[in-house]
Amino acid sequence: MIDNGEESLKHLKKMLSDLGGDYVIMAVDKIDFSQIQPTDTLVLSGGSKKEVIGHDEYYADEIKLIKTHPGKIIGICLGMQLIAHTFGAPIVTRNRQLFRREIRILPINQKVWESHRFAVRQTPKGFDVLARSNSDIEIIKHQTRPIYAMQFHPEMSGQVGEEILRKMLNDDLG
Repeated sequence: MIDNGEESLKHLKKMLSDLGGDYVIMAVDKIDFSQIQPTDTLVLSGGSKKEVIGHDEYYADEIKLIKTHPGKIIGICLGMQLIAHTFGAPIVTRNRQLFRREIRILPINQKVWESHRFAVRQTPKGFDVLARSNSDIEIIKHQTRPIYAMQFHPEMSGQVGEEILRKMLNDDLG
């Protein structure tokens, strides 16, 4: 797991553990490529240290992983924004920040928990959109690589979030 400064990291760690995952946590500025195997699943957490736009140098190693890692990658919140940015989609500033609130996503018609100021509104090249809210893209899946991303926080979205994360981990979403 790459920790981008996520406040709810302990909840994400518990959810991944409950789903049967063993994980190693690396800070975004201390990624050790020698510890990452081609078959590893990478989880890119949310975060609040630095926004994606204008910080390519700060996220350079994480962007490199997104471009080159042959294994599964799952982006959460800022992790989704990094994936979308890496594949050419613009990251936009929302008119108002979603601060710790529930939103409904379609077509699964479920409520999930979000907290962010930036959003993805254009489909990244090579991706399919699996879910949207009334204004933003919420779940994407790469068309040929095992890359998934969600704008919301599964670790704060109860059973719905856990089920979506489990499906991503098992390549059973979309």
